[in-house]
Amino acid sequence: MPKRIKKKKIKKHDLKEDRFLKGIEELIVFYKRHQNLILGIIAGIILVAGGLSFYSLSKKKKELEAQKVLVSLELQIGAGRTKDIIPYIKQFIEQYWGTSAAVNGVLLLGDVYFNLQRYDDARKEFEKILKLTKNPLLRANAHEGIAQCMEEAGDYGGAIAEYKKAYELYPVPDMRMNALFQIARLHEERGSFQDAEETYRKIIRETESPYWKEKAQQRLSILSGLRQAAGG
Repeated sequence: MPKRIKKKKIKKHDLKEDRFLKGIEELIVFYKRHQNLILGIIAGIILVAGGLSFYSLSKKKKELEAQKVLVSLELQIGAGRTKDIIPYIKQFIEQYWGTSAAVNGVLLLGDVYFNLQRYDDARKEFEKILKLTKNPLLRANAHEGIAQCMEEAGDYGGAIAEYKKAYELYPVPDMRMNALFQIARLHEERGSFQDAEETYRKIIRETESPYWKEKAQQRLSILSGLRQAAGG
């Protein structure tokens, strides 16, 4: 009598194994069919990542280079080359546009125009800063530059308003106190002595600097003396 062959019972884990192997086979088939596309996508990802890295390094290099050129321009201005330097500053701004140094270059150009008494040109450059950056220090400098131009034009009210904006933006205490002092000075120029006194008192309240406290107190003493002399 022939020996009976015992049937093997198929278990659940065997079925899972088969499905897994089948999935692997399908992936291999899919890869073979779309090999060029897959390799192209991978190569593209690598190129983009490499490109971004290169762009980041190039941008950093350009920024450092721009900072060096800006310092060189500032040194030349310090040496007295004010009139001759304007074309070079403009060229610098154009060449390094997109860097933070170029924005500083716009501010520098405004300062040069102001020193040459070209107040309208200076104001245009300072106003550009407000459109180019959100940096509080640069914006405060721009507002102060606009204030100085307005003062030269005799618009003391407008200058006071710009100095107030500078005061609110300046992150450095000494710069904030200087802006307040200019506001008080302009109030004096307008004959608004009460407003001037209030501003000087504000300086004394807000500052911890002996220098600004003393300057403000001196002006208060002078204004008090003038009032007494006038019989007020």
